[in-house]
Amino acid sequence: MRDTKVDHSLKIVEVQKRVISEELAKGADQADIEMIERALDTIEMTAANARDMINPDRHNKSKPDSDNGQSTISGDIIN
Repeated sequence: MRDTKVDHSLKIVEVQKRVISEELAKGADQADIEMIERALDTIEMTAANARDMINPDRHNKSKPDSDNGQSTISGDIIN
């Protein structure tokens, strides 16, 4: 079932890409910028949903420090 849902998500991305391409082909003065923005939002949301289906715990992982571990850690070792 998960594969079917991910497949559907990818189809949505394909359709939204086509919407964006069609609008951009109209030229800057005639393209519906709001439609393009909605399509981009849909792509972003669909991709996030698909990633959540593949890895449901991806938001629960701790994030690296802002310095990406470049700083030295100091302190006392307690046994």
